[in-house]
Amino acid sequence: MRATRMRLLPVTLPKLTKLERLDLGANSFIEFPNVLTNLPSLKELWFDSNKLISIDDSIDKLTNLTFLDISQNQLTELPSSIGDCKLTDLYVSDNFLISLPDSIVNLTSLEILTANNNQIERLPNNIGNLTSLVELHLSFNNLTSIPTSIGLLHNLQFLTLDHNQIHSIPATIGSCSSLSILSLRSNCLTNLPDEIGRLSLLKVLNVSGNFLRYLPCTLLKLKNLQALWMNENQAKPLIAFEQERHPTTGQRVLTCILLPQTDPSMNRHTSKNRFIAEQTIDYTHRPITLRFANDIIDEPRQLVRNPTPYPKEMRAFANILRNYHHNHQRQVNRSPPKKYSSSSNLLMVCDEIPIDKSWCEHINSASVGSMNSDPLCCPLARSHDDLLCSTSPLDDIERMRPDILPGQINDIDESKSNHSF
Repeated sequence: MRATRMRLLPVTLPKLTKLERLDLGANSFIEFPNVLTNLPSLKELWFDSNKLISIDDSIDKLTNLTFLDISQNQLTELPSSIGDCKLTDLYVSDNFLISLPDSIVNLTSLEILTANNNQIERLPNNIGNLTSLVELHLSFNNLTSIPTSIGLLHNLQFLTLDHNQIHSIPATIGSCSSLSILSLRSNCLTNLPDEIGRLSLLKVLNVSGNFLRYLPCTLLKLKNLQALWMNENQAKPLIAFEQERHPTTGQRVLTCILLPQTDPSMNRHTSKNRFIAEQTIDYTHRPITLRFANDIIDEPRQLVRNPTPYPKEMRAFANILRNYHHNHQRQVNRSPPKKYSSSSNLLMVCDEIPIDKSWCEHINSASVGSMNSDPLCCPLARSHDDLLCSTSPLDDIERMRPDILPGQINDIDESKSNHSF
């Protein structure tokens, strides 16, 4: 019946006389249904994430109820009749509770009490009567002190009091012999009692975000201690301590690099305020070079750019292209330049203009001797068909001897010119 948007329960529900577990969480209940008090066998009840404003006093009729979860509601107080139940687990976190009823100390079978994120300002003075309590979670409240009767909780193993306004821890805390995790993060503590060294089973101690200047030397007796958190940015769970005398009392105390602690308000608030504060800092005169005390300051030097390292495949490809370029340049330098006659380009033909035959014979007879002396020259074209011939003997050689390479044609050309002379 969870998350069904229910507001009322059926009247016939009490007929389930053997019902032991009922989950009504994540619904829309505003009032505690009275029909639930007519379920004599009910042992576990989930009523979290609703809109409950109050709990009916008739809850004590659930004589077999051992588990009750009414967290994430709108409760401002708990009924005093809750102390007449036989609860072993009670969850009332995320409400608007200002205090816990004094009758809650009558829950001698209570093992787990979770009341985080409320507005609780004080605890019952006789909270030590909860002799079966194993876990006590009261983080994110407005507590300023802890009752001295807490030392009677000999079975207490987990105690979390984070984000409160606690100024001191009673010395009777040393009597909680079963305590293994003690979290006092983000409070107003200025010192810790010496009796904390009697918590022989303590494994984790969190005191970050306080006003501590020293720690008691009795902490060295905690042989089972695995983590001692004193700062949010602490890198290791345990750090080395040094012993010294308290300047006022003369008592031996422990100190380390993380002590004294800074203003806990910086740790209590979110990093948003810290970010806003950093925006107002002027960094114009901030040094741009980090130097140590023993460093030798050298003269400024110019940066030298080194070749960019290529991957192995790119280097191989670059070498292939470089070798190809060198081989091509070597072949070009070895091959002799080609010789061409300027007269080979002086072919003039015009079919549209009439030509005088006598004038042509006179010109040809005058130029035969000079043209024959140049092996690269050819006679003037006498008709349009003569233009189809090659303008150079090199072209004729290439057409007649396709097996000869271009470089060999130049050799043939040179041999002919030498033979003519």
